[in-house]
Amino acid sequence: MVTVGLNFTKIVAERAGASQQNIHIQNTTSILSVKESTIADPKKSLLKFEFEFTCTYTPDIGKILLTGELLEIYDRDVATKILTGWGSNRNVAPELMEHILNVILSRANIEALVISREVGLPSPFAMPKATVNIKPKNPEVKTVGEIRPAAKPEVKKDDKKKK
Repeated sequence: MVTVGLNFTKIVAERAGASQQNIHIQNTTSILSVKESTIADPKKSLLKFEFEFTCTYTPDIGKILLTGELLEIYDRDVATKILTGWGSNRNVAPELMEHILNVILSRANIEALVISREVGLPSPFAMPKATVNIKPKNPEVKTVGEIRPAAKPEVKKDDKKKK
């Protein structure tokens, strides 16, 4: 499989209220359809996965909706299995679905993050935070006063003449 591209066809964002303390954000990704397109190579097939990515805020302070399409090239036999599975029960093999969803999420999460900032909504996912671990001082080591660097060795005047 080769990812050819990912395009957003619809972007909707709205803020309905002010930010509150206890906000729950649910992100949902859905595949709406899978369609085949022909390409010049008869051994390959181009599949278009139409998707929808939604960030729902509870309580209802806003919503972000991204609709788009992911284009991928597969070997003809793999593409046939995907289309057959999708046509019979709207299902794709788990190992292929994992790849498809990860590609969509990698782009949609970044886009949703930028959009949330623009409309004044909280980030749709938890941002990483730095923590600093301060180690307690070793109680066995007693320090008195300050630590000074070692003194420079004295050079005798006679040693200078020998050099």
